[in-house]
Amino acid sequence: MKPKKIYICIPYTGMELLSFETANQKASELMAAGHIVFSPISHSHPMTVQCNLPKDFEYWKAWNFSFIDWCDDLLVVKLDGWEASKGVKAEIYYAMCTGKPVIYTDKFGGKSMKSLEEFNKDQRERTRILNDPCANGIGCPECGKELWDSNPDVMLTSYPPQKNVHCPECGYTGYRIA
Repeated sequence: MKPKKIYICIPYTGMELLSFETANQKASELMAAGHIVFSPISHSHPMTVQCNLPKDFEYWKAWNFSFIDWCDDLLVVKLDGWEASKGVKAEIYYAMCTGKPVIYTDKFGGKSMKSLEEFNKDQRERTRILNDPCANGIGCPECGKELWDSNPDVMLTSYPPQKNVHCPECGYTGYRIA
């Protein structure tokens, strides 16, 4: 089995020491199983303590998102309050927008089972997120700013397949090959 690159997503604010210890434990378990793991809490917590760096998500956001781009899977550790965590919500949203699988686990190791109601709620949210316009890294032919896929989950039935794009800066609309 090829090792997976796994990003550990865990709430932090207000439970810094518990988060740090839990993140280290999860990272160790996954590494012992042969995976390549990045745990932002394991990496950044010592710097916030020793070097007095900010602890808030906004400070670490761009850095964390670059590692989500790197990973194969985002592993969410469901500590108390995980659903209310601004950072956890943003990392899950970013992972979903970039097509990364999101896996949920409890603090003690097992993948947690969802009820049918929870599964359907998550799927509705995933569908809503995937249909939200998102930046696509293509420059607008009119103004040079970044284009957005208008309905990312919708593909036009043309050959080759295309997607609607728009520029929120200048109002340009057009198509890109999917």
